[in-house]
Amino acid sequence: MTVKIVKVRSLTTLPCAYSSTVDDGYFRYATADGKRVGDVVKFKPDWGGDYVFEEEWHDGKRGVQIKARTLADLKRKIADHYQN
Repeated sequence: MTVKIVKVRSLTTLPCAYSSTVDDGYFRYATADGKRVGDVVKFKPDWGGDYVFEEEWHDGKRGVQIKARTLADLKRKIADHYQN
């Protein structure tokens, strides 16, 4: 299972929408075997500084949320989730 975190330049910034997350001008999402599976956000240091993967919704149900301290650890946890 190949998991990638894709970082693309954001056209807009949302300083009020996610006041707990870092707004560095980029949008991040995760792919598993080339298919987009969810978004990745980074919380500000005073909110813990962790990365969080938010899986896409399926059939009206919210997907899983996976939290990790580093992007490498997050990629490993996402791969483990999709292999099980």
